Amino acid sequence: MYWKKIEEKYPIAITAGEALAAFDAVAIASDGLLYCAESDVSGQMPSIGILEMDAASGDKCSVVSKGLIGSYTTGMTPGTLYYIGATGTTGNTITSSAPATTQVIGVAVTATDLEINLKAVHTALTAGAVSATYLAADAVETAKVDDDAITAAKLNNNQLIRHARSRLFDLDDGDVTTDVILMPSTGIEIIGVYFVATVNYARTAGAVKLGTAAGGAEILTATDLESKNAGAAQDLSANIAEGTVSAGGAIHVTLTAETPTVPGEGYFQIEYTMADAT
Repeated sequence: MYWKKIEEKYPIAITAGEALAAFDAVAIASDGLLYCAESDVSGQMPSIGILEMDAASGDKCSVVSKGLIGSYTTGMTPGTLYYIGATGTTGNTITSSAPATTQVIGVAVTATDLEINLKAVHTALTAGAVSATYLAADAVETAKVDDDAITAAKLNNNQLIRHARSRLFDLDDGDVTTDVILMPSTGIEIIGVYFVATVNYARTAGAVKLGTAAGGAEILTATDLESKNAGAAQDLSANIAEGTVSAGGAIHVTLTAETPTVPGEGYFQIEYTMADAT
């Protein structure tokens, strides 16, 4: 395995909490250290990227969040999504069958090369997970769902709130930067837009907008960012102009950054429902 191309790295070096190998998928645990990402272990998901090189416990690590790995494995199907498995290492043990807790690690571009492009984590509902719970009144007419109400039943797609997120944005570069958050294969309705800070920053001006074309504001009108601490989110949903996006469209985010008094970074996240396919 070798790096054919590195497009994007996690912006800070993070200390390894255990011995790690190059090309391991890694996650930040509650102690702030890096460990192998494991889809079936609480606290070791989601993955933030792929380790650039071998690291011993205590080493500072460089993590790649977007790039192309050559000779990753053999027998992959081009165009197929691959997921982080339950084994704790990527290596040659990624899976094309989504586990219960799924996170896309990337897509095969050839039988041997893997394009790294991590996505948000999704967890499948298990039997009985919705029993005796209350759903929003506008999701199910009766509001309350009993054990036998969901047996062998099909929930409409638009009852499930889904999430997608952008890459990390640097708020201190003073440039106009863009990203495509999502290209839905079916019609969707955006119901929430948020900016999540990953580093503390002070911000009183700047413009972010979402559109169906590069630089557009059809979805979210230009909105200023506010000062936030790491882990805090600014809710931009009140400025959604049109949340409906047709199948095959694209959701572009554009950030016009101005130098804040404290440099910062973060990512944009949308909440959406899918069009009812029933």
